[in-house]
Amino acid sequence: MKSIKYVLPGNPIAWTRAVPNYGKHRMYDSQKNVRLIIGIEIQKQHGTAPNFEGAIALEAYYYFTPPQRCNPDKLPEWHLTKPDTSNLTKLYEDILSCDLGIIKNDSMICKEYCEKRYSLEPKTIIILTEL
Repeated sequence: MKSIKYVLPGNPIAWTRAVPNYGKHRMYDSQKNVRLIIGIEIQKQHGTAPNFEGAIALEAYYYFTPPQRCNPDKLPEWHLTKPDTSNLTKLYEDILSCDLGIIKNDSMICKEYCEKRYSLEPKTIIILTEL
């Protein structure tokens, strides 16, 4: 069973909807540069591994910087505020499928698990496993 783990440093980023650019009659994607940077990092970690073909399980672990008022010795375990896990996961699914082609289509993801937590070391961990 093939499995690949991607570790992306920094606070997790949620997907945002593209908005119409009325003057030019097209859509404006404010996350174009963010997607490019994340995509380069994922591609670097993916290397020459083959792309995924069949059913996939996706695990996503989002570690956020704790609020400044928190004592580092007593961090809250769970991140209870926005963004929600569906918007966080959607960005990475789109990058893996539309931008990089590591998975043919995000509909191939048949099993999904997500966690949002606080950490002194903010990062996103994505694990893809063929089922």
